[in-house]
Amino acid sequence: MAGVGIPDYLIGRFKILLDGKFESIRLYITKTEKNVFIYLKNGKIYGLSPQEPDKFIEILKNEGKFQMISSIDTMKPLEQPLDISAKYRKKSFILFNFSIILCIIIVAVFIFYYFQLPNENIPLHWNASNLPDKFGSKIELIWNLVFIISFGEGLPLLFYYLIIKKSEFGKSKIGIYLMLLPLIILIIFLILQVIIFNQTIEYLNSS
Repeated sequence: MAGVGIPDYLIGRFKILLDGKFESIRLYITKTEKNVFIYLKNGKIYGLSPQEPDKFIEILKNEGKFQMISSIDTMKPLEQPLDISAKYRKKSFILFNFSIILCIIIVAVFIFYYFQLPNENIPLHWNASNLPDKFGSKIELIWNLVFIISFGEGLPLLFYYLIIKKSEFGKSKIGIYLMLLPLIILIIFLILQVIIFNQTIEYLNSS
C-alpha cells in the first residue's frame, strides 16, 4: 500500500486488520489510540485520530451522510504480516499452467504435421514473396520447436519461481506482465506453426 508509517504517525493508504479482516483504509492519524473509522457509502474507509473522538463521532452522526461510523480504543496497523503477493502468486500459478498447456498443444500440433512431411527437401524458410528460399531435412524443424518450448516455458517458470519466493516480482504486477510476454509469443508461434505447416504441405503437393 502507499503511505508513510512511523510510530504514532500514519498517513496514506494501508491494509490493516479491522473487524476480523484486512481492509484497505486511508489513514490520517497521529496516534494509535481512540481512532475513528468512517465508512462511506461508496465503500471507502477513512481512519482519523481526532482530539475528542466522542464529540467528533456525535457531530458526524448528526450529519447523517455516512454508512457507518465506529471507533476502537487501540489500533495496531499491520499487526499481522500482510502477504500482499498472495493474489499475484495465484495469478502466476494460473499463467504458468496455461504456458504448460500451450506448450503441450504446440508439441501435439508439431507431431501431427511432422509425420505428414517427407524426410528431405522440404521448405524451411519463406521469403517476402511467399516462396520457399531454403530447403532441408525436416529434422531441422525440431530445433525450432526445442527453442520455442525452452523459451516459452523457461521464462514463465523463472518468473513464477521469483513470484512464489516473494521477491520484488511478487509485490507488484510486473511479474505478471513479464509472464504474459512469453505466453503471447507462444500463441503467435502456435498460429504461425499451423499456417506454415499447411502452406508447406500445399506447396509439396503442388510441386
